[in-house]
Amino acid sequence: MNKFDQKYYDFIFKKNVNITKEEKIIFDIVYDLSDRRGLKQEWDNIDDDVKEEIIQKWINIVKKYLGRDK
Repeated sequence: MNKFDQKYYDFIFKKNVNITKEEKIIFDIVYDLSDRRGLKQEWDNIDDDVKEEIIQKWINIVKKYLGRDK
């Protein structure tokens, strides 16, 4: 399990977890992406390490545009 898995599942199922605004934004995007027919299977087929890299990159992009990348 990568470092975002537990946070993601807590966010989806518990809704009130202690995560950053950037993580919330990305987890909502991941949820939307993985809830679409065809894309869900493709997302699930991506290696866990690669998914973690993607999620971290997306979080960094969001931080940049929110001015929190310092």
